[in-house]
Amino acid sequence: MTVDDTANTGEIVAENGTFAGGADLVFGTANLGAYKYMAGGAGAVPLRVSVELLQDARFDVQGLITRKLGERIARLQAPHLVSGTGSGQPLGLVYGLTGIEIADDTDGVTYADLVDFIHSVDPAYRENARWAFNDTSLATLQKLTDSNGDPIWRGSGAGLDQGLQGSTLLGFPVTIDQAFPDIDVDSNTVNWGAFGQLSEGYVVRRVRDVQLIVNPWTRASNGQVEFTAWSRMDATQQNTNAYVALTGEA
Repeated sequence: MTVDDTANTGEIVAENGTFAGGADLVFGTANLGAYKYMAGGAGAVPLRVSVELLQDARFDVQGLITRKLGERIARLQAPHLVSGTGSGQPLGLVYGLTGIEIADDTDGVTYADLVDFIHSVDPAYRENARWAFNDTSLATLQKLTDSNGDPIWRGSGAGLDQGLQGSTLLGFPVTIDQAFPDIDVDSNTVNWGAFGQLSEGYVVRRVRDVQLIVNPWTRASNGQVEFTAWSRMDATQQNTNAYVALTGEA
């Protein structure tokens, strides 16, 4: 279910009077199913591990396999969550959106552009808003200064020794997601970032966490145990009024 009611207001009614205006809530729908992701071994077969390794290793082999296969699934899901087409895969956060353009590609992204990005989102959605882009884009934006020459990037503490944790860009927190493309100031078709109340604008359905299937039987005569990892997930744009995509200049 989707709804954006920011254009509607209430009214003042006189004593003993009746109301004269109003507007119905307009609901939309966003369908969520589940795409099945998996990770296994080479040759389109499960990952096969010898019984000897499982018995002799002085570390948790199954725990390592679970983490590594889960990471493989995450590496596939990440780009889908950002730019998935919605056909045979989830619909990404910024796919198909007309991004807010920067003012002048010869100047790159400027302090003024960031202000414009922020004010392209209705104030109702700027509470709990955040930025999202990749680390290369962050490195570019960290170098920006205001009219006094001071960095617009603010650390979590008063000093510069606080690192990036808890830091903000013009007062809003930043999410680093390597699935976003690098800033491309020469194209208005590359959505390199997003800003807004992403939790309202985008919804992810994870049916369950990564599940490791251990099969000790099929390859028992070969002294091997088979492992596969599975996960079911879908995602879609829920309210695109709650955030904007960021892009370059046409």
